[in-house]
Amino acid sequence: MKQIIENYRMGQAQLKTRVAQLKNSLSDRTLSLMERQNLDRRRRLLLEEYYEMEHLIRTVLPYLEAEKAAESAGDSICG
Repeated sequence: MKQIIENYRMGQAQLKTRVAQLKNSLSDRTLSLMERQNLDRRRRLLLEEYYEMEHLIRTVLPYLEAEKAAESAGDSICG
């Protein structure tokens, strides 16, 4: 499970970079209105995905912490 969270964190970093690139592209004054709208739409979708990943991570972290605590106590969680 720890690996899954690490993968999500890496994915978030990539999304954040892509959002920054799109935001930078939006500053280009030579873009047509349609191009600007498309870039902004993509940026918003990526931000939404970023926040969904953050929510999933926050949801899973308590279970990961409980699993770590159980393992350090000598117990194992099955399931």
